[in-house]
Amino acid sequence: VCVQATDIGALMLTIAAPAPGLITNATSVGVTGTVQDETPTTVTVNQTVAERTGDNYSASIELVEGSNTITVSAVDAAGNRTDSTRAVIRDTHAPALLVNAPADGFATRFDTVFVRGTVTDLHAVTVSANGVPLPVDANGVFNGSVTLSDGTNFIAIVATDAAANMTTIMRTRVRDAVA
Repeated sequence: VCVQATDIGALMLTIAAPAPGLITNATSVGVTGTVQDETPTTVTVNQTVAERTGDNYSASIELVEGSNTITVSAVDAAGNRTDSTRAVIRDTHAPALLVNAPADGFATRFDTVFVRGTVTDLHAVTVSANGVPLPVDANGVFNGSVTLSDGTNFIAIVATDAAANMTTIMRTRVRDAVA
């Protein structure tokens, strides 16, 4: 008795990394995941055969500036195919940072200084002054205050985008509370 079976089932394909919507400044990204099927499978990542260990696969993909689509394809022995994609953005450009206040080198008697300015980038940006997070509105305007000690104070205003690119502007402020 000869029994033949027809394999028409879909392969179970997952992408564990990179995370959906990843924004990075790296030149390449690791792609990992699993594939499961009743028959031997071949996995390709952007048309390059992935390394396999059991059901796990891995590959490294070079990224170009801007949007990158990663396509993972799995094909079983019967020719059934399952595809999955991930979008990854490579951003190597630091945010544009403009600090309107405080002026550099200005002297004050107050124990705090107001920090304000604008920041622009293609992606979400955070701003801090001496490690204190400053709120950034939808127009890129930020403001907040920083505590000063007596004497010369150095204020580092840092803008960091979603890809970890940073721009830093330093300001020096002298606090003299003595009349």
